[in-house]
Amino acid sequence: MMSVRTDLLLAVLRDTLAATVNFIMLSTANQEVYDPAELHLGDSALVVDRAAHQIFQANLLAHPGTAKLDIVATVVGEEHPYLPDGIRDGQLLVLLDPADGSNQWRCQRAGWCTAGVVVQRAGDGWTFVTAFCAAPDGRLFLLRDDGAVLIGSTHNAIMAPFRGPTPPNPTKEHIVAANAYKHASRHLVAPVFDALGDEWFCLTFAGNPAVMNLLTYDTDVVFNPNPSSVWDTAAVIIAAHTSAVVGSIDGVIWSPEELVALFGSRVDLDPATCQFVPPYVAAKTEDLYREVVSAIRTGLSSQAE
Repeated sequence: MMSVRTDLLLAVLRDTLAATVNFIMLSTANQEVYDPAELHLGDSALVVDRAAHQIFQANLLAHPGTAKLDIVATVVGEEHPYLPDGIRDGQLLVLLDPADGSNQWRCQRAGWCTAGVVVQRAGDGWTFVTAFCAAPDGRLFLLRDDGAVLIGSTHNAIMAPFRGPTPPNPTKEHIVAANAYKHASRHLVAPVFDALGDEWFCLTFAGNPAVMNLLTYDTDVVFNPNPSSVWDTAAVIIAAHTSAVVGSIDGVIWSPEELVALFGSRVDLDPATCQFVPPYVAAKTEDLYREVVSAIRTGLSSQAE
């Protein structure tokens, strides 16, 4: 892999993320979404997603540090799943989810973030470079090339090492968050919630925003019973590089290196052929991971009966 000026790349990403998150939070985004001339029933979340993608790309290209990095000018991802032609060996490509949890944003809830990964062209394939997440409360996570996780704020340039999630709260019920927004997911998640019992507080809240809350707040476990695309797993990659536990819903714990190999190079964006990330569980501790994996087994067994 060709050398990447990682510190410069992370600085560019930090500033670009700050501009994108601020755009989503401020009235400009809301006015665009709720302009009566533009609004169509049910598509307000899509409007802010697309606008945020454009803002991220514009700020990335305008950043003075970008000229010193060989970054593909087109940002791809959820809102633009098309690889541009002519990508050269060694070039960096950003895979972005501009407003992960945009339905949370639409409901005026804080459970959304801007997240993604950066990969580098290597011959006919790709190599993982970094992952990033930024939340509306200012929390920012970046992954260094040596595997160290940095935590900081979109409000300033101060970054510090981050080694592990906050410990479980011993005075309250455990909190589990799962991807169950859509009808197709509810039948998978509801039996798991039932199997966990009264000692667990259950949320239908998942993806990058939920994993960020696992790292810094009281959410103890996050699981997604569905396959994911690569930009939806940036926070999972970051979590695996801390003391958090990340693995399959079958109980196989993944190392950071396995996650990078599994999640970090999925650049095929064609929905017909794209390789998706398998369902996962992320937890503050291995005991909590095992407890939820057991509940998933029980829940799936009850469905089969």
